[in-house]
Amino acid sequence: MITVFLTPENMKTVRDVGLRLAEAMIVQRTRNHGAERMPPDYNRYITGATGEYAVAWAFNLFWEDRVGERGGRDVGGLLDVKTKRVGTSEQRLNFGFDSPDETPCILVHLDGADARLIGWLYAREGRAIGTWDEYKNYWFVEPTVPPLRPITDLFPVVADLQVQLLLQREEKAAAAEGRALVKPGA
Repeated sequence: MITVFLTPENMKTVRDVGLRLAEAMIVQRTRNHGAERMPPDYNRYITGATGEYAVAWAFNLFWEDRVGERGGRDVGGLLDVKTKRVGTSEQRLNFGFDSPDETPCILVHLDGADARLIGWLYAREGRAIGTWDEYKNYWFVEPTVPPLRPITDLFPVVADLQVQLLLQREEKAAAAEGRALVKPGA
């Protein structure tokens, strides 16, 4: 487990992003995942933004607040983050149908300004071992290591994913410019 201690300035940033996310949901008339709450619960979006910020900080990844956008990965274009506030009834890592199989999903427990990165699994693993909840439309995995992988095991995976993402972007740029791409080691 890794704990990220957020400063008051960090907390202001994530609060502002969380509020903007909730307001975008109202404008788009989109219901919250797994529940029928409308209008959205502002704290839920602030909590989610806080977890994403902490993961971005821990892995030194870019965190784009993507307000009003649906889909895509939460952090660095690579990772999905599920944040649960300590003291609430739900502390497990959840997986839906929308995460691609090879997406690493991280569980963060938030206790005030302390964000604890508990563990992670690939989405396909979470769906394979998780318990299905018909009401919430998710698979849930207990917040322990195991079944979750240790968060420290994710660092080399993220490094590999960054290289893959960089090569994909370079291939697109080369194709758009009509030039050949020389791959490393080739």
